[in-house]
Amino acid sequence: TDDNPHVIIPGYNQAKKPRIISESYDDKVPDYGNYSAGSIIRNIYPASGIYGWVAVTSGFAAAKKWQPLQNYQAGETVYVDSDVFRCIKAGSSGKLAPKAGDKAIPDNEVEWEYMGKRALFKKMTLQELR
Repeated sequence: TDDNPHVIIPGYNQAKKPRIISESYDDKVPDYGNYSAGSIIRNIYPASGIYGWVAVTSGFAAAKKWQPLQNYQAGETVYVDSDVFRCIKAGSSGKLAPKAGDKAIPDNEVEWEYMGKRALFKKMTLQELR
């Protein structure tokens, strides 16, 4: 975790995590966490025809796109283009999207932490495995 960099938890948001390929289980594309290219998330409901998802790029998962004039809670992650940010101070966002930086990034009432580049995932279907 970030407070103990010697402990590695696949899929946990760790800004300084070394690259490791992990395998985990879920029922949807990840929307949180740090994933290395090649990491696999197996679908716990494969009857849907989706076997799972594979990270095709290394980075942070974020399903929610940053929006202006929106309320955000501490801990929420958003993306702007290929960059991912984590809300570290709750509030209402401004009119301009945050940009990558080293420290707390102000955005009206909200403060963001730049996590890194966004991980992209490719869906794997059961049909593709046959």
